[in-house]
Amino acid sequence: MCCKGSLPVCLHEVSCAEDFDEYIGNVSFDELRADISRTYDLLWSPRVVTVLRGARADELAERVRAHADEPEYDPLADPEKLKTGDMVFENMALLLRDALIAREFTDAIKGGYSGRIDVYKAQGSNASWHWLKIVSPCISLFRKIALQINARFGARLGNKHSTPGLERDMASLQSSMRANTVFQKTPGRILRGVKNGEVPNVIAAGLKQLHGPLAEYNKMFSRLQRRRRETPLGPLEVAPSAAPAVDAAQSAQPVPEIPDATVTVPSDTSLSGELPEGRSQPAVVGESTMDADLEEPDEEDYWRAFEDDDYEPYLMFAEEETIPLDICDY
Repeated sequence: MCCKGSLPVCLHEVSCAEDFDEYIGNVSFDELRADISRTYDLLWSPRVVTVLRGARADELAERVRAHADEPEYDPLADPEKLKTGDMVFENMALLLRDALIAREFTDAIKGGYSGRIDVYKAQGSNASWHWLKIVSPCISLFRKIALQINARFGARLGNKHSTPGLERDMASLQSSMRANTVFQKTPGRILRGVKNGEVPNVIAAGLKQLHGPLAEYNKMFSRLQRRRRETPLGPLEVAPSAAPAVDAAQSAQPVPEIPDATVTVPSDTSLSGELPEGRSQPAVVGESTMDADLEEPDEEDYWRAFEDDDYEPYLMFAEEETIPLDICDY
């Protein structure tokens, strides 16, 4: 409701329209699009918040340096008014920016193109993947139990209700926004009586926290790639092939020994002679082919596949590491 009520106020600040209903009735699509774009750039953009907070941070740092001899000095509690920044405007701009992202996410869910989403919020000792593994199969069971109870006792009232009228609430909210000049930059305006008046920019904070997990993931991925290129120390295990069944009586008979025989080939015998019909001429293996098969691979070519800076020889003997899955990291 806050976002819906703030739109007429924001358009009034940009287009100077006195009556919102009259503005909606006369504006064209191109004009509305231009006004919305200008509203986002001036009132909803996080760039404006960054500029205002940066200027206030510089002013507060200057005050702290000026009172370096006072260890318990609080620049925000100084009676002298600040000349930069506006906490009220900054927080409202971030609220509306996050509301637009949430609306886009809601439309994606309704349209069916949001992808798979798993939402789970645990507290205390239950904040672990083990507990999530236990609870997940029970969700569908709980839903079936609820449907059975509703069907048996006839107490299914549904989960929808008529939309209440918000005209009076939105009018009161818009009046309060105009009275407190929420969408007008007032230099030096701060929030007193709260622990931290600055609402954090969740998008920027999330991007800063991605550096460590992404670096760890890339490091682990490179390590697994190096292990994959390693030559095994022992022979590879070959799956036993299915041998044809042999009769037990036949297998129990002793196998006669065959004495060594020497075959003498006449010198005038030629392989290029005529062979009996239905037989193919045997292939002749040259010395160059046999020598190529017996050659060992070049050692320099083997080690060229590894990077000198990243290769760690002891890792080929290390055990496979289990990637930690902690719900607090996501």
